[in-house]
Amino acid sequence: MNRQLGFSLIEMMVAVAIIAILTTVAYPAYQRYVAEGTRSEAAAILLEAAARQEQYYLDFHTYTSSMTALGYASDPVDFPLSSGANANYKVSASGNANTFTLTATAINKQASRDSDCGSLKIDHLGTRSSNSDATDVKGCWP
Repeated sequence: MNRQLGFSLIEMMVAVAIIAILTTVAYPAYQRYVAEGTRSEAAAILLEAAARQEQYYLDFHTYTSSMTALGYASDPVDFPLSSGANANYKVSASGNANTFTLTATAINKQASRDSDCGSLKIDHLGTRSSNSDATDVKGCWP
């Protein structure tokens, strides 16, 4: 009696089906974690820009609505820096001499991955907000 080595077609199809099921479950969870990680990066960028605004206020006794005045290369700024079409957020500043609001707006792939928290904001008082309908801002801010 000859014993054949290898996989049968049915065994191979069962393995492919298991991989397909695992992929369907795992991929959306992975995308959610990527979106949350990128959102955390945007929050850190906003906090850094807010610190630069405060330093600007100490130096010039006024806030600025220009990201270039804060030391960034452009206004508004794409983050991550120098990633062009792969940027995830566009950060801009608005305000007047006594107030400012910094906004990070999701762009490109991040805009579709993170529709719940498409933009994050922080103002001169440190108040954090987002475009989320949720009453809990902590859901969008890490």
